[in-house]
Amino acid sequence: MTEGPQERAPPVWQVGVMSAIVATLAFVPVGVFLTGVCFLLDISLRSFLTFGGTFSEPVGLLAWWAASLVPAAVYTAMCMRS
Repeated sequence: MTEGPQERAPPVWQVGVMSAIVATLAFVPVGVFLTGVCFLLDISLRSFLTFGGTFSEPVGLLAWWAASLVPAAVYTAMCMRS
């Protein structure tokens, strides 16, 4: 029995590329929201971005982007499946 086009999972590289796009696009509004929360709670944006000074600014930004990549990958895999 052969699988139909609706039953096949997309290639992993396609899910990876689409996840990176979704994570990048979703990062902007979430970042604006978190900046507002930091301002309201009187938290230093640099401290928030660098995880309290643990990382440098570019590495902290990359860490936040990588953290947003996980839910973006799940979302993309679910959407590309149907």
